[in-house]
Amino acid sequence: MNGFLVLDGPTGTELIARGYRPDPNLWTANAAFSAPKLLKKIHSDYLAAGANIITANTFRISSHAAAKAGMSAGEARRLAHASVALATEAIEDFDGEGPRFVAVGIGPLEDCYRPALVPELAVLERVHFETMGWLSETGCDLAIAETMGSAREALVVVRAARKAGLRGVAVSFIPDESGTRLLGGDGLLQTARLCVESGAETIMVNCVHADVIERSLATLSELNQNGIVLGAYANASRMKIGFDGTVEWIADERPVAVRAQEYAELAMNWAVKRNVRILGSCCGTSPEYIRELAARLKSRVVKK
Repeated sequence: MNGFLVLDGPTGTELIARGYRPDPNLWTANAAFSAPKLLKKIHSDYLAAGANIITANTFRISSHAAAKAGMSAGEARRLAHASVALATEAIEDFDGEGPRFVAVGIGPLEDCYRPALVPELAVLERVHFETMGWLSETGCDLAIAETMGSAREALVVVRAARKAGLRGVAVSFIPDESGTRLLGGDGLLQTARLCVESGAETIMVNCVHADVIERSLATLSELNQNGIVLGAYANASRMKIGFDGTVEWIADERPVAVRAQEYAELAMNWAVKRNVRILGSCCGTSPEYIRELAARLKSRVVKK
């Protein structure tokens, strides 16, 4: 795609939109066991829409989350392997042009919207290094530390991925409304620099409204000038996060086609104005968003 890669949209909220019932502790992570056909179909739909990167449904998989759900570490490891296998199978079965990659998403150990709950360093290191060990056994192409609202946890995940020998390492942050700080208060640019120093090759922002993405990309522009790849994937709707971590979603009642077209235009602006090279979409979006985005990126390449 002439330097652009299209990341898929959300797996978790798309599973729920198609009738999957999430677990309080694992969220949708158990889908590889309980709904493998549905999970693979979602991956396939994103491929058909034009995604180059398919993210395995590993976001909430760890022995930490598994223990809360009454699952053993061994079962969690098998779940991680099964999740990556389904993403890999979807790519192998897809008859389309262009490069295709399997990414593994690694989320915070606790609630994404409550960074104050991030465990102490010893727990972070034990769990994330263990999880990265499991994921390194799958042959995935890229590890993405997703929705990181704490510098401490983001840095641990990067170090864990590097120690496990994963081929590509990206970090995606959830910033606050200012676009200058992580949700937990750490400086966005400062944390990104530290992650790069620890081995991250790509820096992204996700799980916030497109307006916040734009402000965050402006904050990170220095990294782009220094050769670091930037990426972005925004939510479909605005949200308000309370002090206790509760989230109020502000619904956009317009037709999906209208919202998807508008989102694609915004993302194209990030590509042109901010030189963002990896573009996708996050919570509440769908394959239709990716289809619109991929079509515009392809059109841009053809026109050039």
